[in-house]
Amino acid sequence: MAYINLTSEKQYVQRIDKFGGVDFTTNETQVPITRSPDAVNMIADEKFFPVKRAGYEKLHDYFEHIYGLFTMEDEIGKTLIVHSGDKLYAYGQEEALTIDMAKSASTAFLFGDALYILDGYKYRKVFRNSEGLFECMEVCSEAFVPTTSISRTPDGAGTAFEAVNLLTPKRINSFLGNGSSTLYQLDTGSIQEVTKVVADGTELTSDKYSVDIENGTVTFLSAPKDGNGVDNVIIHFTASSDGREDINRCSICGIYGGENDTRIFLSGNPMKPNVDWQSGLYDPTYFPDTGYTKIGSDASPIMGYVRHYDAQIIIKGSGADATQWLRTFMLDEELNPMFPVAQGANAAGAVSTRAFAVLGDLPLFLSQTGVHAVYGTSVDNQRNIRSISRAVDKRLCAEGDLKNALAVELAGKYYLFINDHVYIADSAQRYTDSQSSYQYEWYYWEGLPVTAAVAFDGRLYFGAHDGSLCRMKRREDVNAFNDNGAEYKAYWTTPMFELSTLYRTKTVRDVAFMLMPFAHGQYKIYYRSSKRDWELIKEGSTSLLDFNDIDFNDFSFSGLWVPEMSRTKRKERKAESFQLKVVNDTQDTSLGLLGLEIVFRQSARVK
Repeated sequence: MAYINLTSEKQYVQRIDKFGGVDFTTNETQVPITRSPDAVNMIADEKFFPVKRAGYEKLHDYFEHIYGLFTMEDEIGKTLIVHSGDKLYAYGQEEALTIDMAKSASTAFLFGDALYILDGYKYRKVFRNSEGLFECMEVCSEAFVPTTSISRTPDGAGTAFEAVNLLTPKRINSFLGNGSSTLYQLDTGSIQEVTKVVADGTELTSDKYSVDIENGTVTFLSAPKDGNGVDNVIIHFTASSDGREDINRCSICGIYGGENDTRIFLSGNPMKPNVDWQSGLYDPTYFPDTGYTKIGSDASPIMGYVRHYDAQIIIKGSGADATQWLRTFMLDEELNPMFPVAQGANAAGAVSTRAFAVLGDLPLFLSQTGVHAVYGTSVDNQRNIRSISRAVDKRLCAEGDLKNALAVELAGKYYLFINDHVYIADSAQRYTDSQSSYQYEWYYWEGLPVTAAVAFDGRLYFGAHDGSLCRMKRREDVNAFNDNGAEYKAYWTTPMFELSTLYRTKTVRDVAFMLMPFAHGQYKIYYRSSKRDWELIKEGSTSLLDFNDIDFNDFSFSGLWVPEMSRTKRKERKAESFQLKVVNDTQDTSLGLLGLEIVFRQSARVK
């Protein structure tokens, strides 16, 4: 930083006219001049100047802890689906869709016109009925029924066709009648019941055949006709199946199919933490019993999925096992789809299943050591993991309960919610750190009691501990700067400046500042130095006349939307170091920084 000699008295100026984010990791005396070692509830505006965040408003009260919040979209429109307590709601529809949800964090994916929800207890589907209302049902109640054998002869020879569906005990066998046999052997030796029999295109009543449950056979009173090479006897039945719970216990999902999103991958079953299951083609109701994969050791669980180019990255928790696995798509010699998995990097593992998001084209996740990104190229399938949150790691990693952190991407920003705090990475502001890797500028908020969040219609919606469904306001909204009617503090702190030299003390002669104008603006300027803790030096208003929003308690005849420039007119004598804080703590007012100047001269030598 260059210092300007203003007079023969060797007077200097420390100026800040460009701003970045926060830096909670570097010592406050070493933080770059553009960043803040302590800023709360500030965010970059469209020109990258720090401004006070907008507040939030409560939209509805569901009275119980909100565990999940999802967007539902179909050809009619969009809405929010809310998991509160043990109930599931469609926002705007009073009656609960179901009342037996697990009281634990849930996740969901949208496929077609339906939303599929996982809570570790039951796998459910939300859809709109013919009357335009939303309904919820267990997926197993309408799960795809596979035809497990085709071209089957009465004595049991035939061709295996579709794998058993883990979601249902129902199966279909398709036979070639020979015109003489009356005993037909199903493809499993023990069944529960036969639910439907069709011979030569006609459904038979139960008095036309008998069933042997233990041996899995159907005996006709009269032999079905010869099919002449065409399957003409179709038997629907149920067999014992214990696979449903494999899917119901899942709580993690990813969509992948190579270059297209054609299949669902589910994991998060605590009984099988390193296993995932793939769905049938374009069918979230079909999970073949052959479509599971063990990903490394069960000592570290699967935590989440990220899509990267034409591959799916499987991220596991930290442990002795590799933390990154690469799934790709290919066709075998018979053109059957395959999804081979290869071991990747043994780097930082994920700590939260809900903190995965994609910022730009960079997949992000939270580990015990901060936020990490998966990056690489699609040419040689190389994927690497690196930290992108060094500026906030010291504070972030000290947060307790990181496993319950959750993340949302909106408008190029990654919002990470934990313990009523928010850490925000801005992809529009990047810089290269000392290790020659780029980092994002980060911001930090407090006072948001978020337990679930989603981006919806270009805004952040969130659920709270007490069951409140809330929405972040826009800064241009009337009364935008309160949290559901309550005030909150926002401030920006400069680094602790040594002001050109460590050898001498400095006397600060004055501080000039340039603030943004607002319909209602308020500020307080504080000094801190090696001689004193924070002291209020000046306070004032940057309010302008706005006929659309007049508050006679904060009235100004100024109507020019130009920056507010002022001075503190206060000295700080013989300080070894000096620091400024600009604060806004008045309800329904805002704050924005455009520039700061510290005017000082050198004084006596330090002792």
